[in-house]
Amino acid sequence: MKNDLYNIWYEQYKKKLVEQNVQPWKVSITDRIEFKRCPRRWKYSSLTNMGLESNTPSAKYLLGTIIHKCLEFYYKEKATFECIDGLYHSLWKDALKVFMESPFGKGARTDAVNQIPLGESMLEEYIKFASHDRWRVIATEFEFEYPLIMLGGSPILFRSWAYDYGFNPTLVGKIDLIVYDEAVRQYMIVDHKTSSCKIDSASLEWDDQLSIYLWCMNRMRKINFLGCYNQLRKKIPIVPKILKNGNLSKDKSIDTTHNIYLNAIKENKLNEEDYEDILKILSTKENTFQQRHFMSLKLNQKPIIELQLKRELAIMFAVWKQGFFYSSPDTMNCGWSCDFKALCRSENMSASLNTNLVEEYYHRRDQ
Repeated sequence: MKNDLYNIWYEQYKKKLVEQNVQPWKVSITDRIEFKRCPRRWKYSSLTNMGLESNTPSAKYLLGTIIHKCLEFYYKEKATFECIDGLYHSLWKDALKVFMESPFGKGARTDAVNQIPLGESMLEEYIKFASHDRWRVIATEFEFEYPLIMLGGSPILFRSWAYDYGFNPTLVGKIDLIVYDEAVRQYMIVDHKTSSCKIDSASLEWDDQLSIYLWCMNRMRKINFLGCYNQLRKKIPIVPKILKNGNLSKDKSIDTTHNIYLNAIKENKLNEEDYEDILKILSTKENTFQQRHFMSLKLNQKPIIELQLKRELAIMFAVWKQGFFYSSPDTMNCGWSCDFKALCRSENMSASLNTNLVEEYYHRRDQ
């Protein structure tokens, strides 16, 4: 999959820009999403700007982060579940220290502890699910840069940024996993997702992350990649109840898998033939605990994505250059899922940041 000609060209290109005193203005794929959600949140969280993160991340956020790290270990090292489980608990041990050391985090520690058995079950079930894959791993946590000055068509806008302002807009990203699926003879970009509910495959048409990964990699590597959403549901399959007569419940609406139910039969030393009907239902039932959805870029999408990128980044660059990061108030996003409410409120009240509040956040080190 390696494209040495591209790598050689890109290194020469970067050297030329440095000689002309043109610096890269790096915008990550997630930066775009943050900016469209709220420019001020982008200012607080982006490494391009302040690079802050909450010193008391939510338990659900931690669970997703830790599972991502364990999946990276699984695919990079071909690790067994026992090794992954050891890493999983080690990562949680370090994460819980943060809650204890922070004066703001002790109340959230209980929520975090409650997530541990959930994540362990998610990983165990996923590894069983993935054991049948014929994936040849190409890269994990693959980082890339794509200089937008090289966009086809009309790159005049981005060239003016480089030579008028001394900045070269460059898209950067980190892809969870790149594999070659030997079963279908296809290179795939895999994006791990943890979610509390089933993802509707139709809604993925509006996704704004994997589609850009595909667009960048298709252009850089000249390979027609397939995109794969690799979803792990945040739910432990239910073990069937034992009734008073000693048999297992045959409730057809049970939220479980065929293997979990079959294991319950064996563990209770029951006759498998007595449960043929429910086992048949579960064997044909859609697996909502581990799901994969696939997407590819159609020819008519590519120029639309390019035009959208040009317009979005023009707005982002103007906001960044002028230094006025306006907020986009929204009841749900602001009230429920934003870690920067206190900072934003102080800026709304006084048009300046409260430095004491900034000290309550960590400075991100990741790229």
